[in-house]
Amino acid sequence: MKNFKTNTLKNSVNHSMLRCSKAGKIARKKCEKVGFTLVELLVVIAIIGVLIALLLPAVQAAREAARRSQCLNHLKQTGIGIHNFHDTTLGLPPYFIEEHRPGFWVLLLPYIEQQPLYDNITSYGIGQYFQTYWGTLTSEQKDAHGSVPIIKCPSRRGGVAYTDEWRPGPQTDYSPIVYLRTTGEAPEPAIPANQTTYSNIDRWWDVALRSRSYYELHSPKRKNNSPFKMAGLQVAGNLSTWQTSNSFAAWTDGTSNQLIVGEKYIPPDYLGKCVQNAVASGLVPSSGYSTKVARMDCSGFYQNDNNFSAMACLMHNYGNNVGALVKRADSVVTQEPTSFYSFGSYHPGICNFLRGDGSVVSVQNNTADIMLLMLSDTGDGGISELP
Repeated sequence: MKNFKTNTLKNSVNHSMLRCSKAGKIARKKCEKVGFTLVELLVVIAIIGVLIALLLPAVQAAREAARRSQCLNHLKQTGIGIHNFHDTTLGLPPYFIEEHRPGFWVLLLPYIEQQPLYDNITSYGIGQYFQTYWGTLTSEQKDAHGSVPIIKCPSRRGGVAYTDEWRPGPQTDYSPIVYLRTTGEAPEPAIPANQTTYSNIDRWWDVALRSRSYYELHSPKRKNNSPFKMAGLQVAGNLSTWQTSNSFAAWTDGTSNQLIVGEKYIPPDYLGKCVQNAVASGLVPSSGYSTKVARMDCSGFYQNDNNFSAMACLMHNYGNNVGALVKRADSVVTQEPTSFYSFGSYHPGICNFLRGDGSVVSVQNNTADIMLLMLSDTGDGGISELP
């Protein structure tokens, strides 16, 4: 039986070869052709390459659209957390309780489904220096702190994001707006008794830190019209007695057209960096660049003196040349504070913001500065709508 099958197969092959040999010249070539030539193979590869080149941008655009939607969702969840905070405490989360202590993002943790993390941070008391607390953590615990997804934009980074450099702690891609307004009128009144020079009360971070009444009392031409304020203490010196300093009622322009949180500007070269002096650390040239340029990605969980960039970016002063308030990711940073402490994203052409009513919006990078200023000022009396 086996020999019969073998002979049958051989006869079939021989018959096919005989048929090809008897065919004409053209037909014989077709009959003998059994695979691709080198030219045909190269053509097929070229066609596949062209198809991939055509499809890849569409795939990348779809991925970026998904990341942008996720980023907007993170801001939306932040807005829900702020409203839940307000409903519970009848006030808005403060920027900070005091220097070096837990701030906006820490106080918001219980309202964005991060209660265990909040309990851990405040286990030794809300008044503990955050840097001291951070130094007690293991690497696994630091990973847990830096893994909160809602404070990170997926187009910029994902997974664990924290620094152990100059101002250590979890890094954030979103920032509450700090808005300082000046009328540009005559010089300020006399220097307060506990200040030594005019410059001591002219620094923008002093305005932000003394946001409840101090600066507005001594510098009536300059106002802190930021959406959020510093916390107040019911008992002087006792940080555990902190209370909120303002509520939605303080936003006299309303909530619908009020920008309150946005994507903070971090150039790619400084992503993950947190050093006190960028020039001394060799991160920027020694001429024409701010020494503070590499502080923008310091921990956003607390604030220290003029290192407000770690938590909040600056939009300020009708009377000054503010420059671009929404910047591209690759913008060159040479000045401060208005071009240094800015907003900007890694999304092409836009920067995402949270509105006071909890809605989110993608702002075009070329939006007029004055419009953004009006949308950042909680009490200018004007209503401005984004295009």
